[in-house]
Amino acid sequence: MLPVDPSITLRVAPNLDGNNVVVTGFNQYDVITGYVTSGTTARIFRSRRSIEYFTPPAGFQPGNFFGAQAGINAGGRVVGALENDTAQRAFIWWHSGGTTLLQPTFPFEVPGFPLGCGAWAVNDSGYVVGTCMPNVNWFETEWRPDGTLLKQTCCGVLTAIASNQYITGYDLTFDPPIALLWPPGAPMYSLIGLNNGHMENSEGLAVNASGWVAGYAVVSGIDNSALSAMLWVPGQPQRILSHLGVATGVDNRGNVVGFHRDSASGPRTAFLWNFATGAHFLPGLPGGGETAAVAINNVNPEILGWAIDSHGVKHTVIWTFHRS
Repeated sequence: MLPVDPSITLRVAPNLDGNNVVVTGFNQYDVITGYVTSGTTARIFRSRRSIEYFTPPAGFQPGNFFGAQAGINAGGRVVGALENDTAQRAFIWWHSGGTTLLQPTFPFEVPGFPLGCGAWAVNDSGYVVGTCMPNVNWFETEWRPDGTLLKQTCCGVLTAIASNQYITGYDLTFDPPIALLWPPGAPMYSLIGLNNGHMENSEGLAVNASGWVAGYAVVSGIDNSALSAMLWVPGQPQRILSHLGVATGVDNRGNVVGFHRDSASGPRTAFLWNFATGAHFLPGLPGGGETAAVAINNVNPEILGWAIDSHGVKHTVIWTFHRS
């Protein structure tokens, strides 16, 4: 059992209580994004002191083949994916409330199988990453701040982008998916989800300005069905932070967050890790249960996540820690 760092405090974010609330990111002003589910539908939101819901263009609903996504930058710009019966579209929901649908689009061909794009993340300069499906394959895609296409290659999904355009995600050329790192200015990405040269089922979920990637892998020799929380640092062997868990965020100082489980079906517990202090659990709510960290802020020493209270209700929380 890891120690709980007593210097870390948490507070409950307003307006975002409930087991159907999924938070996905926040910015330096504590504006939180994510989505609220109701049945098979999802509503994307932006919230600080009050909650604001995204209104999709007529005929669209949030999500795509991979489900709902929502990323946010310092300007309050939210990106994600939309879908209807004939198309998938990547979008920007501007702080002013307007919406831009990103190009490209593709002709509708097969009923029930709409082609198109989805966005996962946006950095503070406005660069957007995600994926496009022009045919049966998914193409890693990056858009410029003006919404024009910057790069696109087969096959995979880009999930996160750092301030200097380090990018991570996962390659789908092989089966299973393999975590990737795309350095700034490089013509192509490299596969990092490798264990002694052996490709492992893995995904990069967050990246910092030094190219450190947080994510998960199904590590050979541990459990063929269990996810392990991973950290990939350029030039170093992959590092397992939890044999059962997922690493969800990494800041520019090398602090990594995520969640750990004691058993494959056990409750999640949020953690914070760095080279100097190792791993610590984050405190939960009084008398409560599970916790999980979702993202870490690069400007403020804050971690976004959720915690279950003593009545089994999930609350969005922000932890404040001492940044080393």
